[in-house]
Amino acid sequence: MTKMEFIALLRTAKSFDDFCTAQADLLSVLPELKIMLDYNIHKENQPYDLWEHSCRTVMALPKGECASDALVVAALLHDVGKPDAKMHGTNGDVHYPSHALHGSQLVHAMLECPVSKFASWFSEEEAKEIVFLIKHHDDNFRKANYDFKLLKKQPKNWLIDLCYLEKADAIAHKQTDEILQRIADAERMLQVAN
Repeated sequence: MTKMEFIALLRTAKSFDDFCTAQADLLSVLPELKIMLDYNIHKENQPYDLWEHSCRTVMALPKGECASDALVVAALLHDVGKPDAKMHGTNGDVHYPSHALHGSQLVHAMLECPVSKFASWFSEEEAKEIVFLIKHHDDNFRKANYDFKLLKKQPKNWLIDLCYLEKADAIAHKQTDEILQRIADAERMLQVAN
C-alpha cells in the first residue's frame, strides 16, 4: 500500500465494510492498529468497538479538499491511546482520562521510527499536525479555564482541522445530549477559526 492508496482509502471509504476489506493492507502499514480491533470501549455512548468508531470518525469528516492528509490520518488514529489509558472508576465504570496524550505519544513514536514506511510518508510539518490533532482532539473547550493561548499559537489550518476532528469524533458516537453539545461546540469553534 502506498501513501496515495492509504489516503485515498481514508478519503473515499463509504462504509465500515470498506475499511474491513482493506484491513490487512492497513495493518501491514500500521501494525499498531491491531490493538484497536475488537477493543470494547465500555461506554454507554459508544456502541462500536474502537476500530469501528475510528473508521466512522474518518467517514464523518468533510469530503473533498478541506480534509487534509494530516486530518484523515489523525481521525483514524485519534483514539489509539485508549487501551493504554483505561481506568476503572469506583463504581466500575470505565474512563480514559489521558487517552489523547497516550495516543499522541504513540503516534509521535510511530512517525519518528526510521524504518517505518508510514513515517516516511509525512513531512515534519504534517507529522507535527497529526500529533497535535490527536493530543487535543478531546479537549473540552467549554471549560472555564481552558487555555486558548496554546491553540492560538498553532497554524490556522490546524485549528480548523481540530474542529473538524472534534465534530467527526462526536458524530461517530451514539447521539446523546452530551454528544450533541460537543457537535455544537465544534461547529461554533469552526466558525471562530474560519
